[in-house]
Formats: sequence, C-alpha cells, structure tokens
Amino acid sequence: MGIDSHLNTGEGQALNDSFVEDFFDREAAEGRYRRGLPPLNRILITCAVLAGLVWAWMDMLDELKYHFSSNEAVMMDGSVPLTDNTFVKYEGILGNKAATVSGRRPGSLRWGPIQFRQVLGQATLIEFDQEQHLDEYQAFTRVKIEGRLRKLSESAEFTPIFHYFSKRFKWTGDDVQYVVIKDERPGQMWRYLIAMLVTFILAGFSIYGFWLRTWIFEPHTDNNKK
Repeated sequence: MGIDSHLNTGEGQALNDSFVEDFFDREAAEGRYRRGLPPLNRILITCAVLAGLVWAWMDMLDELKYHFSSNEAVMMDGSVPLTDNTFVKYEGILGNKAATVSGRRPGSLRWGPIQFRQVLGQATLIEFDQEQHLDEYQAFTRVKIEGRLRKLSESAEFTPIFHYFSKRFKWTGDDVQYVVIKDERPGQMWRYLIAMLVTFILAGFSIYGFWLRTWIFEPHTDNNKK
C-alpha cells in the first residue's frame, strides 16, 4: 500500500508515492571521517595566537594597574618623591618645542593626533589630545592639568618620542625625564579593561580550538574504498 501524502514542495507540486519510496530506497553514503588539522598544526596555530596576544599587551599592563590605583592626585612641586604611573597635578608654562603622533600612540590605546609639548625650565613633556586642546595649549601658555605621570627611564613606550626630541633638539636624558598624560585618571581606563576581556575571550577560543577535534567527512570513491 502506498503512502498517502498531502505535503507540497516549495513549488507547489504534490509529493507522490513513488518520490517518497525512492527517497527511502536510496543507499546511505559510505565514507570515513578524518581530522581537519593535524595535531602539530593546531599546536602551532594556538601558540601563535597566544604569543600575539601576549605581545600586544606587553606595553599596556601599566594602564590596567593605573586603573586600580589611588585617585588622590600628587602635586608635582618637588615636595614629595615622584612615583611612576601615578595620578598627579601639574602646573607649568608650555614651551615652543613639540611633536605630534598620528595613528595609535605606541604602548597605548590612544589614537592621534597626540601632541607632546615641552614645559619651560622643567624636564617634563605634556601629552594631550591635539584636536581637543590645541587652541588652549599653545606655546608660552600657563596650564594646570591632572593626569598620569610616566617616567621615561621606566617606560619603553616613549622611546620613539625621546629619540625625536634628542635628534631634532639635541636633547639628552637630563632634558626630559617625565611625561604627564592629560586627563588619564584612575578608575576611568575602561577601554583597557574591555580590551583585556576581549583578549581573554580570544585566548579561550584559541585554547578550546586546540582541544577540539575537527572532523571532515570523506565519501568513499572507487580509489579509496580500500
């Protein structure tokens, strides 16, 4: 006895008994499964991804530490010893020597144009957003700012900046020792926390992919049935 069908195809044609019977009479495809990637390849890919993530964060861990540091600003007036990567208040007169960084500033998630400008009579550079503060931060202007203090001797991320000033203006290590990054405050470095979370997710997927066995189905042919 045939199968009484009232189903319709997408084109509105009725499925007849012979179509259904032919479908169930088809032989199952024979074949074998093989791994998509050899174990060595998976190890190399996983190690490469993890190494890239570690390298990307080598110069940005100080921003994460700063996020959880004290939000009590220290006056840069010589009254107390200065500690690297701390929140400070600073007052000075800007000089006429400056440099602008386009694109991403090395060792950070800050994007240019970023300007570095000297402070007259002091071994300090001020780093600020050029588009936002260019009009108010001109040469020979007195400024009062709050921001994150970095010592050049303890941070390699400002090496390209120092090389520019030393080559252009014949500066030495005594001419510039500090960089004050305007408006970077403890508890407000959220972009780095979000970036770290994304990094952990990517690392997790990479490690999961290392243990996951990816299988590919290979149908048998006349040449590989044996």
